Amino acid sequence: MKRFIGAAFVATAALLSANSAVAQDQVLLSSAGSKSGSAISIDLMTSGSAVGFNFIINVPADVEVDTSACLKYLPKSFTGRCAFKDSEVRVIAFSEQNVAMKAGANQIGLIRLFGLNDAKALQVRNVEIVNSEAKSISDKALIQ
Repeated sequence: MKRFIGAAFVATAALLSANSAVAQDQVLLSSAGSKSGSAISIDLMTSGSAVGFNFIINVPADVEVDTSACLKYLPKSFTGRCAFKDSEVRVIAFSEQNVAMKAGANQIGLIRLFGLNDAKALQVRNVEIVNSEAKSISDKALIQ
């Protein structure tokens, strides 16, 4: 599983580095199917000014979700919460010291979806990435 997570993160970072048309600040979800479902990697691409973010992932009703590693790779200066309820994964994280995330691709964590083999069936909404002045700098998300 560690190899998959690392490979998904490297592939996402390489894809974004190669594509300069991609918005700088955005939530990135990427997946790899398995017999039982999908592992969805959650990453945040930032310009270096993001100190907080939140978003909701809509999940089909018959899908089981494991969020135990949702914020596993969140930077130590950040705190957050990830919860699954009513067919939604809700994610929020922020820096209590108002320290921005480093520029580039930042691995946040992963969720497991049982009964779903393609991340493109998911929908991301209510995306908000904020800077140190609590001003929204992006509402973008990309599902790969």
